[in-house]
Amino acid sequence: MKLRGKTWLLALLFLVCVFTLSACGKSKSSSKFDQKKVEELATSVVDMVNKGDAENIKELCNEQMKQAFTDDVLNQVFDTVKQFGEYKEVSKIDVTEIEDKASKKPIAVAVIKAKYTDKRAIYTISFDTDMKLAGLYIK
Repeated sequence: MKLRGKTWLLALLFLVCVFTLSACGKSKSSSKFDQKKVEELATSVVDMVNKGDAENIKELCNEQMKQAFTDDVLNQVFDTVKQFGEYKEVSKIDVTEIEDKASKKPIAVAVIKAKYTDKRAIYTISFDTDMKLAGLYIK
């Protein structure tokens, strides 16, 4: 049953990420985002996930993500990340800007490589122009 729940969780997170990014166009060179702020906020999201800080994650989410991130879903995310071992550090951050084809609004996407004692994880975290969390995928 636990494996089934984790599979559901990963599928849900994947769908949210795919939905957010599937309507996106190519990266643009003129940025509406401050790269340093995106990096800092994305790193904060990784820290919140590792601390199990559901309240602050929810506060940071846009409306779509607030609906997707129920307490059960976030608890499953936290349980999954705990299996990676003790969180060590962020080893690399790449930030890009993409355009949502439907809304024509830019989205900042941060891809973060994080080290744990037992595994490495890749976080894909996206933000809207209000710097609200618009997508989160952990692999």
